[in-house]
Amino acid sequence: MLGKLLSGRTASSAHVPLSFKVTGMRELRFDTLSENETGVDSGLEIWRLLSHQIRRNPYDLRAHTQRILLTQHEDLHDRTSGSLLDLFLALGSSGLMLRTRMLDLCRDQLDEETVGLFDAWLKEGVEEQAGGWMSGSMLSTGEIARGSKLLKQQRSVAESQYTDVLAEIQDHIEYGQIDLAQTLLESEILEGRATADLEQELLAVYQHTRNSSQLEVISNALIDAGVELSESWQDARVRAENW
Repeated sequence: MLGKLLSGRTASSAHVPLSFKVTGMRELRFDTLSENETGVDSGLEIWRLLSHQIRRNPYDLRAHTQRILLTQHEDLHDRTSGSLLDLFLALGSSGLMLRTRMLDLCRDQLDEETVGLFDAWLKEGVEEQAGGWMSGSMLSTGEIARGSKLLKQQRSVAESQYTDVLAEIQDHIEYGQIDLAQTLLESEILEGRATADLEQELLAVYQHTRNSSQLEVISNALIDAGVELSESWQDARVRAENW
């Protein structure tokens, strides 16, 4: 029966939903999706799909990056500030290089006041500033006096009980909290606090989850920041082609 479904004219004429195409995209930009495949309003539809992904998993940095890059299209400029705000909310005071890179990319699309807010958040963190809700944001509570996270990380053990970040990460992995472990590892490495142990843990997470696309996102961020990738990291990128 499965063979019949996958053979003949029925399979060749089957329509693949846009959501499956978006989920399977490894590229950060969606220029490879033609209008014939996705329709006239494809940009907005893809942005909405990525927005739902971020609501489900606020720490999906690949989806955040794709979503922000998508707002470079003229008809989505009004969603730039909210998309950028969600990245800042998700990362908090972590991921400075990625936050800086995305803000620099969007400066021309933001008004002077909004740029000033984001520049302040780069230094002080978004939770300490008064930004309120911005058009397109999925994670902001809409508070006027204080921009804060709609979803906060819940950790099984108090931070004060950890002697170092590696111990905390290993605890998350042991309890199956792979997303939290990955977020902490990426934050440490993007902030320039990488060690051989942290790097090996993150590469192991990518291999375990077959997350080659996220490996490329972080690799490109490090390269753009002038960081030379280690031999182990380069080997992982080669192996990821077969994941």
